[in-house]
This record gives sequence, C-alpha cells and structure tokens, in this order.
Amino acid sequence: MLPKKNFAQSSIQGATKAGTTVVSGYTPYSSSIHAAGKTTSATIRRFVATDISSDWRQCIDYTCSIWQQIISSPVDITIYFSKYNAADGLLAQGSPGGWYENFGSVDPRYFGNIGYPSALANKLNGSAVSGATYDINVAINDNYLYCTNLYGGDASNQYDLVTALLHEIGHGLGFVSGTAIDPSSGHITYSLPVSILPSGDPAVYDNFVRLSSGDLLSFPDESTFLDGAYTLGDAYWTGVSGYGMHLYNPPAFENGSSLSHTDGAYYFFKDLMCESQPLQLAIHNLSSGDMGMMDDIGWNCTGPVATQDYITIIDHPSGAPTTTFNVGYTPVWEIQFVDNYPYGDSYSYFGTNWTLTACSTTGDVVVQTLTGFWGTTAIAALPTGYTWIRDINGRIKGYLSASGTEYPTGSTLATKIDIGINEAPDQPLITVENIQTESCCDIKKVSFYSPGADYFEIYSRDHVGGTWSSWTGTTLASGITSYTFTGLDETISHEYYAVAYNAGGSSTSNTTYNGPCKVIVTAAPNPVNITTVIHLATSYWGYTISNVTITNASTGATVANIPFDGVAPYVDIDLSPYSLASGVYAFNVTCATRFDPASCNSSVFTALVGTSY
Repeated sequence: MLPKKNFAQSSIQGATKAGTTVVSGYTPYSSSIHAAGKTTSATIRRFVATDISSDWRQCIDYTCSIWQQIISSPVDITIYFSKYNAADGLLAQGSPGGWYENFGSVDPRYFGNIGYPSALANKLNGSAVSGATYDINVAINDNYLYCTNLYGGDASNQYDLVTALLHEIGHGLGFVSGTAIDPSSGHITYSLPVSILPSGDPAVYDNFVRLSSGDLLSFPDESTFLDGAYTLGDAYWTGVSGYGMHLYNPPAFENGSSLSHTDGAYYFFKDLMCESQPLQLAIHNLSSGDMGMMDDIGWNCTGPVATQDYITIIDHPSGAPTTTFNVGYTPVWEIQFVDNYPYGDSYSYFGTNWTLTACSTTGDVVVQTLTGFWGTTAIAALPTGYTWIRDINGRIKGYLSASGTEYPTGSTLATKIDIGINEAPDQPLITVENIQTESCCDIKKVSFYSPGADYFEIYSRDHVGGTWSSWTGTTLASGITSYTFTGLDETISHEYYAVAYNAGGSSTSNTTYNGPCKVIVTAAPNPVNITTVIHLATSYWGYTISNVTITNASTGATVANIPFDGVAPYVDIDLSPYSLASGVYAFNVTCATRFDPASCNSSVFTALVGTSY
C-alpha cells in the first residue's frame, strides 16, 4: 500500500445531486407498520444555524424523528444543520463530524483498523468515544426551491426537503465511501485522509464494496489496478443484510458521489440513497436494501419498509423469475401487478415493454427489445466486438427491464431483475515468467486469465534442432490459473497456449513465444594474443551484450569489468590496456533482451598467449 496522503479534501462527505427529471410520487414513513419488538431508539439532538427558517426547522425536526425510529444508539447523536448558496448542482451535503478506529466493541460486526464515523463509533462502543463538536454536519443549498410539506406534497418544480435531509443524515451516519481521487497522484484512493484519521485506514463502508473484478479493498491503493477495476463498472454491496445493492459508479469517478450512493439509473431514482433526487419526488423512508447496508456497517435498523404500487417479473407458470439461461432459450416472462398504495386506486396494468441488456466493459449493451407478452421469442445472440462483464459463476451479467402503464392513473411503473447469460469464456490472456534459479531459467511459470472460465488446459512445445515438436497438453483442476514447467532446456525456444472452458463452450488464447534465456557466447579468435582484439558474439538474434567481466581461470581473480551500452549482439575488446599474462581466462558475458533485461549470464573460456599472430 502506498504511503497515506493528506490531500486537500478536509472531510469525507456524501452529496445529493439536483436531478432535472420529474418523478412524481410519495413514499411515506408509516409508523403503523413499525417493526414489532423495537424497545430502544436513538436520541438526536439538533443544532440549527440562526438563518434557517421556521418551515425548514419543521422539516429538520420531522426528519430527525424518522431517523430516531429507524436506528438505535445508547449515545445521543448531535447534528448541526446549516445552509449555503452555490450553483454547484448539489442539493445538500452531509458528512460525519469525525472518524475513529480501534476503540473496541463487543458487536460481532466491529472491525479493527477500520475507520468509523463519530455516531457509529459511539454506538458500537456503548459510550462516547468521539471528541467531535457534532457527530454529523448537514449543509443545505438554498439555491433551489424546496417543498416543505411534511407529507410529500408534489409541489411543481420543487425538491422535497425532507427527502434531501434524510439522505444527508444517512451519509453522516456512515452511508459513505472514503474513496476519492488523490490530486497528487491522480489515482483513486480508499485511504481516509490523515487529517481525518491519522492511520489513513479505509472507512467501514468500503469493507463491503465490490467492483466488477474484485472487492474494493483487495486492490492496491492508488494503483492502475484499482482505477481499471473501477472503470469496468457494476459495483455492488457484499454485506449479508444489504447484499447485491447496486452502487453508483459512473465511468469518470466523482468525489462525494461515486460508490457512496445506490445506483439511481438501476433503481429509477426511487431509492432514498440514490445519487440524484428528482423534482417532485418525496421519499420519507429507507428501502429494505438501504437499511440492510446500514445494518452491515454496524447499525440496527428496524424501521418499516416502504409500500407502493409495483410490478414484478415472473416466469409463468412457476412464479419464479428465470434469471439464468443460454442464448437461444425461449423464456415465458410476464408481469405481476400489485396495487399496494393507496389500495384500490388502480384497476389494471397493460402495455409491457421489455429490454434485455448485457453489461460490457465499455457500457451496457441492449441485446433485445420486445413489446407485449414474452412467451414465444428466443433470446438473441450477443453482439460481437465487446468484452463482457462476468459474475462470480462466469455468466455474463445483465438485466431485464420491464415497464408499462397503470390504469386509470396513467402512471408508468417499471422494474428490473439481474440476469446471467451462459456463454463461452472470453479469450484467455497468457503470460510467461522466467523463474530465476541457480540454473538460470529452467523453470517457467505460465499464467492465464479468462473471465467466465471454469477450468483450463495448458499446451506447450519446444524448438529442437530447427523444428517444433508436437504440442503436449495438461488439464488443470477448477480454479487453477497457472502452471509451472520445470527442467526446461534454457538454450532453446518454447511456445505455450491455453484453452478456457465452461458450460457454454471454450475459447483459445493466442500462442505465446518464449525465446531461450541462456544464450551461448562465442569468442574469436580462440586462443587470442594478449595484446590484440577478441571478438565476442551471442548465438541468438535479439540478445545484446551489456557487460563483460574477465576472470583468471586459475586464480578466480577479476582482472577487468567492461560495461557496454547493450545495443549490439557482439563486441570487440582490445586486450592491450589490461596487461594480461598468458593463461586461460573466462569471459563472463551479461546478455539481455528488451523482453527480459535480467537474462542470465553466459561464459566463454579462451587461452591468451604471448606470441603475435
């Protein structure tokens, strides 16, 4: 891991972007369905800037009352509310007042060497460990018009204030990633700034973030590996309670937004913790997924799950969605409409539009669209020219979207389900590494990687006497992604390729050539006069000479060390300046190629005589 950086970001915060779309609707907080058995709650103490208006204060009080019923803590939570004015595209910003670690807790969800926000640290410890003035800071941008109706009035061209406040307090409670772009390196970092947490350890939230090709914290911090994994897209949550929640990760990383939110596009911006809040939409509750994520980081959320009209995709007649299939399979998908809130306002649902989408490293790709009942149409072949994103079982990731109209309200309802498409593995990538030993490079490690592969076969052949031998292959056990060849002839060439297999088929890598790593060096003339020139040459094209050491073969003493620029496969050495006596000498030659600058040394022995030619 790189040294911790104290970059300019003074706090880790989440922010809500002001959406430009209009999504009318109201998801209420319903105390009547509050979970039974909840005996404790949290006490939230509000501190409000003097320029906050009375109607805003009313929204603040109401918002805090909702959070007090959702979470529990033996320690009072303090929140400071302020406002600012800026055309920055943000409705509000929320951040923890401090970060703490290694304070100790009996809660099995507690981790050492992980940063916890102030309020959560106090809750897990059971008493105050925070020295922060306020546990949470929330700043509201009054550059926008807000609806202050406590019960979700759909004021035209206004943003619901309670929704924005609920969202920002969520960030302050720990629903926030510590990731950011470090301006000094330009790379993504998950280390908290040392001005916030002296150790620079990551935030607890990031312990549950998975990128397309691995867990966030499994990648080296501030590395091209981490940057590359982020750009593949498809980030999601791995905690037990909130597992599978899709996280916002646009192609270009956004400080304060990326990974700190659920994915608005995936959830149609109807999840409280999405990155953007549409006009006229009121959400006064956490989704079950949001509460699951809060549970995973250490809170105990027992608030109600929101209720509203919705649709689900079912596979008739079993009632269970078909989520895994092969290309060419004909599914029988249909929509189940639930008239849930308020009950009895709608009578029917019609006009289904379907979209089947696969996920690639360059973005989502629409595979197929259909209108009406999906019961006679086969799944289309995937388009070519894409690198597909795979799940942990090797299936290509995608999703099925459906939307239609609710009657008589005319409202549009939409839903998505994740799908997996069985397809042959991607073409394997293969690399060959020389394992340096006393015998130079008679051991080679061949590694291969293919998204979607269940197992591999590895093939090799040798170049002997000017002819390539026949290919020989080995089948490897599932999960094995490298193979080590031993006892190889270091002076000949070798070739390798790999074949990847899964239930959907196979794919073959390109053939990788690996030249000799121990080169033969010749000397001419041999023997040579001690006062003339010796010509040293490598036996293989592509090897150059970078250094020659002359050693007395009888005494072992080094009599000369002569560096060269490493651009030529041969050198001429004038022996006259070295005052050599007659005898046998070893010319130890260091050779290299542009592919293997650490290639092994070679030696040639020659007799030096005192008579002239």
